[in-house]
Amino acid sequence: VPMAVIRPNVTADAVRSMIDKDRTTRWESGPQTERTMVEVDLGAVRTVGGINLLLGPFVEDFPRGLVIEASEEGQSWREVWRGGSAGLAFVAAFEAPRDVPLKYRFPATQARMLRMRLTAKDDTYYWSIAELEVLGP
Repeated sequence: VPMAVIRPNVTADAVRSMIDKDRTTRWESGPQTERTMVEVDLGAVRTVGGINLLLGPFVEDFPRGLVIEASEEGQSWREVWRGGSAGLAFVAAFEAPRDVPLKYRFPATQARMLRMRLTAKDDTYYWSIAELEVLGP
């Protein structure tokens, strides 16, 4: 699914690294806090069913706790996924060790906006995104 705009609330100057097709570059949050989020505007209401966050070589920088929310207009949000990512990172490191894709799947939903918010802290490890993909149903 094409993405029109990606808006993180930290390190906005590194957004391009999320979509440059180079897994060795990254957007990163700094130490993880519950205030960190990334919003994706799809440009129009579309049917979506998942997000892939590729960690590339930054395998320890998975979100410790994450909620994914969807909105058709950017005002009212509904939760479509919530949980930890350690298990996803473990599986991804074995399945695709060069890319380490965290595969977040949820029931097909209509959305123009997707918001990923951290729900846990980590004072040591960052939240890194080497590549971001929004998937259809």
